[in-house]
Amino acid sequence: MKSIFASKTFWLNVLSLVSMVATATGSPYALLLSDPQTQTMVIGGVTTVANIALRAVTDKPVKLI
Repeated sequence: MKSIFASKTFWLNVLSLVSMVATATGSPYALLLSDPQTQTMVIGGVTTVANIALRAVTDKPVKLI
């Protein structure tokens, strides 16, 4: 069993959350797409596909602490 901090899926989701918050708050670090709704949809879609791919190659469970 590995630490959750060693999980690629965990860090992908943290990055996705940071991107969505940056988009929602109008941060200059947000993705440069046409509007916040489109940005959120793109981030959500990419995260979903990446999570499925990471789940397909995961072979170890994680522990929270």
